[in-house]
Amino acid sequence: MDTAAILSIFVAACAASVALMFFARRAKQRAMSVDGRVIEHLRLAGSDLTRPHSVEFFFYFPTQDAANRVAAQLGQFGLTSRVERAEHGDEWAVLATKSMVPTDVAMTELRAAFAPLSAAEGGTYDGWGSSTVR
Repeated sequence: MDTAAILSIFVAACAASVALMFFARRAKQRAMSVDGRVIEHLRLAGSDLTRPHSVEFFFYFPTQDAANRVAAQLGQFGLTSRVERAEHGDEWAVLATKSMVPTDVAMTELRAAFAPLSAAEGGTYDGWGSSTVR
């Protein structure tokens, strides 16, 4: 085999490796949960994910009574909550906070509990956020 053929095979192998790495990364991003993506953004922003964060959870309801009922139930999850008018529209927001280490498992478990709790009152659980902790 001459040098040109070896070089051609080498270039093709490198291109295939880069393509595989690209597609594997894209597949991992698609497979990552919504909560996992938020955690990844915190990590990329320099947050120390081994330390507790002040995590804020967001819920929206059609009535103040529904929002108050859910806010009262969130204490069982260790959350402190407040009810206020949503910034847009006629909805009511429940903003709940908890100091915790945001792991994918913990956040996914809370999402699994919060979604039906909200739906039972005609509302929605809209996820969570946190500032970075260094």
